[in-house]
Amino acid sequence: MKKIALIALALVLTGCGPTLFMKTGDYSFEPLNSGCDFNIYTTNPNKAFKEVGLVEFGNDWMNGYPTSLAQVKQQAAPFVCQSGGNGLLVWEVNGFGRYLKATIIRFEEVN
Repeated sequence: MKKIALIALALVLTGCGPTLFMKTGDYSFEPLNSGCDFNIYTTNPNKAFKEVGLVEFGNDWMNGYPTSLAQVKQQAAPFVCQSGGNGLLVWEVNGFGRYLKATIIRFEEVN
């Protein structure tokens, strides 16, 4: 019986985890202040940008997966600001309306 309980607990815990950031772009930027302002895009913003990294939302005990763009912004904000991004391209939502992934972007300066 203990083995079954341990296996069940292990299965539950493997499906849960915090939101993660992974650097994917070739560029690095200075971190922005905590609470920096950025926009969320669900389609191509049609402006030149550089890819900074990927945010993978986790199903943690406190927040679960985000189910609204407001929750996406709240959970991704620390990663966006710390990586120097000024935009978030949200591109993966599952069939249950849960956002899974987003790309942190930095718009190129226009001279």
